[in-house]
Amino acid sequence: MELLDIWNWIQQNGILTAVITGIVALLFNQRQKSIERFYSQSGETLEKILEPMYYSLKEIKNEEDENHKMVLIEKFFEEYSGKKGKLSKLRNILLIDQILNTEDCFREYILNKNSENRKKLFYKMRMLDQAVNKEYRSIFVTLNKNYNWYKVLFRTNYILSAVFVFVRWFKETLAFFVGASAFAFIPLLYDKYLGEQVLGNWLEVNKLIFGLSCSALYIFWIIHYFLLKDTMQRKDEISLFQEWFDKTKLGKWTNKNVWGKIGNWNVERRARRVRNDEDV
Repeated sequence: MELLDIWNWIQQNGILTAVITGIVALLFNQRQKSIERFYSQSGETLEKILEPMYYSLKEIKNEEDENHKMVLIEKFFEEYSGKKGKLSKLRNILLIDQILNTEDCFREYILNKNSENRKKLFYKMRMLDQAVNKEYRSIFVTLNKNYNWYKVLFRTNYILSAVFVFVRWFKETLAFFVGASAFAFIPLLYDKYLGEQVLGNWLEVNKLIFGLSCSALYIFWIIHYFLLKDTMQRKDEISLFQEWFDKTKLGKWTNKNVWGKIGNWNVERRARRVRNDEDV
């Protein structure tokens, strides 16, 4: 039975069509309710417990006096003790377990105050600070990931908004092609070296697609970075790679001999323009 015949048969059976429509509507409504509940709970988690906890741990981390640091740690566990029932609002059992384990370490230090337990407690507090910081940033970006994006769009005219939307869309499309072509290397390489080579020259084609996509993605990432830097709530993969690359010898050479010269050229060009305007 062809797809057209199946579609005609479904149309002729109104009850089946109604059932399918009802199931799709039910699944869609459940998904929407789940999304709304997630945003509501995440907003409460961020406001009521995660943000205050984040800044409390930051204060502990920045305190240099160890005695005062211990006072702050004690206040922290007085506020966020498992006995008070606040931790359930975190809705992350792994983070809750880490807080409880750190609290146990603190209680152990209170009972037996020695340097070993003190070092262990400080280490646990550093790990907890990193975990809370990660959770805080993750939820914050999830709730506000498009805030800066819409802020930029609403303050620009329609033509520039269309350009910005195209740049962002094309960058994300190129990122998909890079990922898809990178994943395609697995079956293509297997077919070429271990298989029966039934895929022919697709490996060479995929190499070309991958290379062009990577080059185009980097170009559009630079455009996106300079035009829409303020819209990014978090560093993307290319930004993280760029930070790592800048620390390498090749990256330092590139920044000095390529981007540095381009920057100097722009400065000189602006200076010449200012001088010409003054002469006029």
